[in-house]
Amino acid sequence: MKVSFRSGYSGQVPAFTQGASVRVTIDVAQAIPKSWSKAKTLRAENGDIVPTGRTGDLDNIAKSILDALNGLAYEDDCQVTTLIITKHYGDAPRALIRLEGDTHERKYGVL
Repeated sequence: MKVSFRSGYSGQVPAFTQGASVRVTIDVAQAIPKSWSKAKTLRAENGDIVPTGRTGDLDNIAKSILDALNGLAYEDDCQVTTLIITKHYGDAPRALIRLEGDTHERKYGVL
């Protein structure tokens, strides 16, 4: 994770200094099992089947990514004020991470 960040970012480290709030979007793709039929593979590629087994809890994935970016993307992951994470099947396993300043201008509903 740290190597990927350093290779794709050439600015000041940390990218977000202490006190800045950060919005993080994580898109996780898990490889489609090779043992699946063509029909099931196609359903997974279309998003009709999503990984719901014990192949990676989103909270654990998010924690490992956020912790790895401490000191690089931000001083500390406590600066993350918005976190959006999704998991789906893809050609190969990967995680795409987007970091941006969080403006807090969005309105939130009540749960």
